Amino acid sequence: MMEEISFKALWYRVSDSSALYPIPSSQRIILSRTLLLIKNADERDAGKWICQASNQFGEQRVEIRLFVNSYVSVHILPQVQIVNSGGIAIFNCSTTGSAIDNIEWLHNGKPLQEDNALTTGRDNLHFLSKASLLIQNVGRGDRGVYQCLVENHKSSAQAMAELKLGGKHTVPELIYTFIEQNVRPGPLISLKCSASGSPPPQFSWLLDSQPIMDVSLHHRFAIGQFVDMSGDVISHLNISHVRPDDGGLYKCIATNSMGGVEHSARLNVYGKSNKTFF
Repeated sequence: MMEEISFKALWYRVSDSSALYPIPSSQRIILSRTLLLIKNADERDAGKWICQASNQFGEQRVEIRLFVNSYVSVHILPQVQIVNSGGIAIFNCSTTGSAIDNIEWLHNGKPLQEDNALTTGRDNLHFLSKASLLIQNVGRGDRGVYQCLVENHKSSAQAMAELKLGGKHTVPELIYTFIEQNVRPGPLISLKCSASGSPPPQFSWLLDSQPIMDVSLHHRFAIGQFVDMSGDVISHLNISHVRPDDGGLYKCIATNSMGGVEHSARLNVYGKSNKTFF
């Protein structure tokens, strides 16, 4: 009758430097003689493992390479933010799974980054990191859906969150503004500004830092203001019989109880001016 020969089995993990580390048994990694059981395997477990069997006659090793396919998932926190006008919002893009090669942010379907840079081209939007977006001085144009798109060499995923404006009252925001113009003397020039806000803002106009109504020959200047169907306030400054003296820096200012906003641009009228400068 042949005698049964017993042997001893040990498991090792191979490091990046090819060093061998004995594997201790735990709740997640269970060792049972020649069996190695890994519960909830993830990318940390990928790599080389060695089983070593030995007895009084010698030893033998078997190397096993483990590959773990882990697909990426993503979500944005918080999923809904309600921020008062002028406030601050932060969106964090949280990922799980494989290492991420790229993160891209979109606002209402439009990319916020160019060439994967941590800049948005918008003064009030900043990246605290690739996965964290800061929105300062929140306004009407910042409302809507924000998307975080992530990808690696195996897969891609996306998540969405929404930013809403809260509060009954909001700081005025300019929606339309006039541009710098070069004109010749003529019958009429009209400059336009429009703004949103609650309560509806009131407009005032200045020429070279002076209120329009204090300008000489102000009877040729007419200011109109009305509220359109969307609730935006529209103001026009009409100048009849434009003269070279009417050239200068024009400014529209929209204000309400929450604050104000302004815009300025030059109107250049070709011809000899009779203005007196001090």
